[in-house]
Amino acid sequence: GITELTLRSALRGTKRSDSASISRRLENAGVHLEVVNEPDFFGYTLHGLAGRMDQAIQVLVEVLQEPLFEEPEVASERSLQLNRIRTLPDDKVALPANLFMQSLFGDHAYGRPAVGTEDGIAKLTGTEVRAWFQSNQRKLLPTIFIVGDTRGTALVAPIAEVVTNEDLEPRERWRRRGQRPG
Repeated sequence: GITELTLRSALRGTKRSDSASISRRLENAGVHLEVVNEPDFFGYTLHGLAGRMDQAIQVLVEVLQEPLFEEPEVASERSLQLNRIRTLPDDKVALPANLFMQSLFGDHAYGRPAVGTEDGIAKLTGTEVRAWFQSNQRKLLPTIFIVGDTRGTALVAPIAEVVTNEDLEPRERWRRRGQRPG
């Protein structure tokens, strides 16, 4: 559940933008941002038209590189996530999928719901989420897929420097060190 909380809390504010500004900039670009939290990968998906995708990618880079994880914002997101956990038994899509994964994987991380458990999420603080982000997500070299009609390298140029920072590590290094990045 900490991955889910981290991904959603990161959208609540960066060093340059607060939550309202992030939402407004994505809306002005005509882009919908979706949180993705799967057993083997996590991140964000942007859906929109190519004409303004560069603006949305700039927002996404801020979220990936400079989230604040301020306590009030993490507390708000934690409350929403706890509500999602509590309503999971009523979700006609998520519940069967979670039960299936649990029957396959038991107590392994793959068998647990991506939103986590009430006990685990209720105790997390902004400081703990920030620390988890710094040690598990921030240092991971992102994998970026762009599908659609684009203006070629002009779309990638704003993020090229950020995703080639020397402090980022490819996913393979994480696996060799025996860590699971998410």
